[in-house]
Amino acid sequence: MFRISGEKFNTLLKQVRHPDKIINDLGMRVGYLLKLKHLPFLPSSLEVEPINSCNFRCPHCQVTHWDKEALKLKIDRFEAILKQLPKLIWVKLQGMGEPLLNRELIPMLELGESKNIKMSLTTNGSLLSGKAAHSLADLTNTSINVSIDGASAQTFEQIRVGGKFDVVCKNIKEFMNLVDHKNKSNINAWMVLTKRNFHEADDVVKLVKELGLKSLTLQIFINDWGKDDLSEYADSISLVSDESFSKQLNQVLSQVKETAAKEDVDLRVFDGDFYTESNICSWPWKSSYICSNGDVVPCCMLADSDTVKMGNVFEEDFKDIWNSEKYQDFRVRHIKHDLPSYCQHCYTDVS
Repeated sequence: MFRISGEKFNTLLKQVRHPDKIINDLGMRVGYLLKLKHLPFLPSSLEVEPINSCNFRCPHCQVTHWDKEALKLKIDRFEAILKQLPKLIWVKLQGMGEPLLNRELIPMLELGESKNIKMSLTTNGSLLSGKAAHSLADLTNTSINVSIDGASAQTFEQIRVGGKFDVVCKNIKEFMNLVDHKNKSNINAWMVLTKRNFHEADDVVKLVKELGLKSLTLQIFINDWGKDDLSEYADSISLVSDESFSKQLNQVLSQVKETAAKEDVDLRVFDGDFYTESNICSWPWKSSYICSNGDVVPCCMLADSDTVKMGNVFEEDFKDIWNSEKYQDFRVRHIKHDLPSYCQHCYTDVS
């Protein structure tokens, strides 16, 4: 049965007034354990893309390389999605764009909270100011990740192309002053560790402390989004795919852990959910990713219906998509280890 974090376990406990949600979540986990291809339970978690465009042009992100028309999800369409999945416990309003570019983001988060759904998002911090910051600070059941990929303007702006380091730091610091003390644990810094910024990881911990944040997640893998044309670049900046950097990576992580303990920063190292034939991906059984146009994609590591599309929630009901022949075949391919090419990058035993 797939892992559940302490935070998710606590969220489950808060669903005591909604036993149908707990039963659905347990049923979903049993479905994964038994490797059922037809599932009687719908996902209890979902990722929904509020917008498919961004104000940054980060070279490792697929948005920088595509020419899709910018599309924002409207709140009435988000509500329609929630109605199709009435037993949701977790929803991440995050896609391949900057969520705060969608002015209906806050109402969507409020709608989710009103339905006792644990909400979350990741922002680049550039728009974390003014009315949006005050509204986000008032939310009580929403977790926010803020990307900080460097401790200096030179490194940060080389990676977060189009962003201004000083502006992002100022926004974060002022936002943390707005957030009620009891909700500060819902705000987390996120750093994607690569060859271009690993030398500043220790200083990022100190910066996180200075900005008023209490936790930092280090992501030490680079996603290629299931695309061959992005795989080469991802490998070129990845620390984990280059054996010559493995010793340096271990040294950096050791130092960062020591500094985090000294600065009282809660450090988490996210090395990715990598799978094998005996430990297969749980996404086909537990969750889905819905694009801003309603297209259903199997997971957030793909996040593009041009790569694979299971259906569209504005054209057919999600429950029909979830148990469609295409989705069932997708599960069977994982069970048989006959993986689609776009899934193979998440498996360590596929060359």
